[in-house]
Amino acid sequence: MDFWQRLETSFYDICMILYYQWTILPKQQKLVENFIPGKPDLYKILNNESLILINSHVSVNEAVPMVPNAIEIGGFHIEDPNPLPKDLQKFLDDSPNGVIIFSMGSILRSVNFPEEKRKACVDTFAKLKLNVLWKFEENIAGLPPNVKIMDWIPVSDVLAHPNVKAFITHGGLLSTMEGVYHGVPLVGIPITVDQKMNIALAASNGYGVEVSYKELTEETLSQALDAVLNNPKYKQNIQRRSKIIRDRPMKPIDEALYWIEYVIRHQGAPHLRYPGADLNWFQRNLIDVAAFVVFVALVPIFAAILILKRLTKNKIKHKKE
Repeated sequence: MDFWQRLETSFYDICMILYYQWTILPKQQKLVENFIPGKPDLYKILNNESLILINSHVSVNEAVPMVPNAIEIGGFHIEDPNPLPKDLQKFLDDSPNGVIIFSMGSILRSVNFPEEKRKACVDTFAKLKLNVLWKFEENIAGLPPNVKIMDWIPVSDVLAHPNVKAFITHGGLLSTMEGVYHGVPLVGIPITVDQKMNIALAASNGYGVEVSYKELTEETLSQALDAVLNNPKYKQNIQRRSKIIRDRPMKPIDEALYWIEYVIRHQGAPHLRYPGADLNWFQRNLIDVAAFVVFVALVPIFAAILILKRLTKNKIKHKKE
């Protein structure tokens, strides 16, 4: 990131921390007080965690320093592929030119696309030699013969099929991880929250292409698909990432279970706890130290300025006399 991007990110992070502390946590505390016996204090609970299981992994997310009780288990939801329904299996098997999966996840719905966006997708797919499997929540009239719609797609199971060549996705974390795990290049149409970051990382690491929802047209979608289907770097990069997410000492769900049992065996494992968690934010970030250093550095400067002003004033006064 350049300076302005880092400044924007820092401002955003501060706003999110304040929003969480001043808005989200108080609302959650009220729910706790209404429904949980004993009315435990969430603020104390959050500052007394034994273990943090994080749904991230360096194959998809950037590498960051971790405290000992923070464990990455990204991809824990991915299992060996289940058998597919016969009609879906046949559709995939009978696609010698390949298949593109298009799914906007479990919350976002393709049926809510405005007509111009929907038409852009249909017109793009009509030009392809590949088949398209599209998660769409209602029937569409006039679909090209190479497009099959389903109101629900077992995405991870379908991505495991060797005929799948590209994955058009909203860029949700779970979908992104599934694409990486199965080595299928991404075309991301991010809408909100972490989706934009996930697709930006996919694009910067060369295993995906971003298409802005606002700029989604037949031309932009066609260009993105042409890139991931015909430029070998996208397939090579995501296959490299696939090897990384799979190359682990144990399955992430087994790792999660191990660490849960570990902290139980060691009565909360306080030896893993980061001592800085007990400091105030300004102490943990050395703001007080930095302020003291700046103060100490500025005192002689201000003193020198005052002395120079006094000397200059006396000199002028002496000349007038």
